[in-house]
Amino acid sequence: MDSIYTLVRDQAQKIAARYPQPDFYHVYAEQVGHSSDLFTNDPVVRDLRDFVAVKIENDFGHGMEHSHKVALDAGAIIAIESRKYEYSFSDLNHRIRMAQCAGLLHDILRKEKNHAQK
Repeated sequence: MDSIYTLVRDQAQKIAARYPQPDFYHVYAEQVGHSSDLFTNDPVVRDLRDFVAVKIENDFGHGMEHSHKVALDAGAIIAIESRKYEYSFSDLNHRIRMAQCAGLLHDILRKEKNHAQK
């Protein structure tokens, strides 16, 4: 079973590599960068990343790499959507931090029944 999964995953990665990065990352480069900076430097996010790294299983594409991507994209989306409002820099960072924490945690209990609620 693992070998079939590995073959399918590798083939999917080869197919994806043929295409350019989605426009989202270019159009919203400033917000993506803001999310990335906070993800790297915020002590709350850093501590949660360390916690999740020990708890999450890396199977079927739902490990730490996936959680990182979800957290970074969630933070960028908050930064994008927040442009409509006049949040202070610290309030914006708090909102991005919360989205990133949710992104890191979203699959931590994925093998348990009702994992989304937990």
